[in-house]
Amino acid sequence: MTQYLLAFSRGGDPTPEPVSLNDFVTKILPLISYSAPARIRFVPKLSEDLPPVGADTTHLKMVLTAVAANAEEAIDGRGQIMISTCKTDAESKTD
Repeated sequence: MTQYLLAFSRGGDPTPEPVSLNDFVTKILPLISYSAPARIRFVPKLSEDLPPVGADTTHLKMVLTAVAANAEEAIDGRGQIMISTCKTDAESKTD
């Protein structure tokens, strides 16, 4: 956690490196789930054969943790949060 706070406070440039999103989600999900209320369940839905992406893992952890926290707050009562990965074509984005 200290590493994340220091990176955030520095506001430094990201240091992208090749990252397997499926491996990343698999590793970070237990940490996110541990801090969530017991009434909320996290469900991974990971696509196969994803190519590595260039990402700064410290920033990626901060983003996923923040998105999960927002999702937790939006759930009234029991619920589940699905974390999914998939391959998309950047050229086919819509407005």
